[in-house]
Amino acid sequence: MKKYKTLESWVREALSDSEKDSVCTAMSLVYKPDVGGSKEIDSLLLEGKTHDPATIAARFQGKAEAHSQDSGGLQHFEILAFYGKNKSEPQAFHPFSTMDGEIHSGGASRGVRETPDGPGLIAQAMKHAERAYDQLDTYVKTMYQVSLQRETASNVRIQDLEKEVTDGFVIIREMLMKDMDRAAEHQMKQLEFERSTKERELLMRFGPALLNTVSGREIFPQGTADTALIELIADKIDPKAVEQLFSAGVLPKELQGPLMIRLGEIKERRKIEAQSVKQLPPTSSDPREDAGGGASIVKLVKDKK
Repeated sequence: MKKYKTLESWVREALSDSEKDSVCTAMSLVYKPDVGGSKEIDSLLLEGKTHDPATIAARFQGKAEAHSQDSGGLQHFEILAFYGKNKSEPQAFHPFSTMDGEIHSGGASRGVRETPDGPGLIAQAMKHAERAYDQLDTYVKTMYQVSLQRETASNVRIQDLEKEVTDGFVIIREMLMKDMDRAAEHQMKQLEFERSTKERELLMRFGPALLNTVSGREIFPQGTADTALIELIADKIDPKAVEQLFSAGVLPKELQGPLMIRLGEIKERRKIEAQSVKQLPPTSSDPREDAGGGASIVKLVKDKK
């Protein structure tokens, strides 16, 4: 049966190994997890000093058992020996394991053996389960990282889309405001045009009377001027107000009949003119045609009569 080499015996051999080019200058204890990689637990410089192999072995054994006491199960460690000035590459290795944080009797009677018998099969099953749980833990951590990255990217995309929607609303609002401004400007121009058209119409209607008054002689027939005055009264004064003037005696009674008939005729003519204007096709968008549109409409209605 092969004799198990304890930590102390291996350390003694490493310190007195005559096959190496130089004496042992340093040793290091490394933890080797099942998922790969390694982690340095303890290191000891030996150059220029004399050390007891039993003391070094006890030190490394204590460090390994303390590191694995809360992990449970089978844990793997390795002692590295360095020689000469080249302290970056070890030249001697000694692997060993702990079970539930303890090396039983220095390894002479290990509690866990992976032999082809009942206890060995149990040990192998435990090791397999431990590795499966480690792989599951690694998988869960990896999936969590991937999910976190996806969620972060999704949040960034949502923020970009919200910004695009906000910018779109701003553009639409500016376009609507410009359309409203153009509509208001167009309405103001239309009102201004209607006002100027009415002013030209009044000037054409009352021009003869004004010229006759200013010149002191009848340049235009007086009937034309009287007709313009009667039409102004019909447009600006309510017939009921005229009747009150006759009732109050302000105007003579004998004029009431002819004047009311004349006012009624003018009111009826204005009504017909308004209906005719509504039936006309819309005016051209050409500004040169719109400039005299109002006067042309009035002239067209008068020509029809």
